[in-house]
Amino acid sequence: MTTSPDRVADLILRALPTASPTADDPDYVAWFATLMKIVEATEQLLIAYADYLDASQGWEIGSGSDIRYPRPPASPKI
Repeated sequence: MTTSPDRVADLILRALPTASPTADDPDYVAWFATLMKIVEATEQLLIAYADYLDASQGWEIGSGSDIRYPRPPASPKI
């Protein structure tokens, strides 16, 4: 069983109430959709933050995999 991208996005937005990516931000929607495809294809968890991770090179998909995915695009200024 997999968790839908919509459910994951809802969980992230609840955990980070100051974040505001929405369907009105096509760059974020495209970024997230591609991320979920990679996560589902590799069956690995996304690691966005960890003491050992240099996130400047992007987030890691799967611990120790060295598969990197860029950080989310900046939210547009309203």
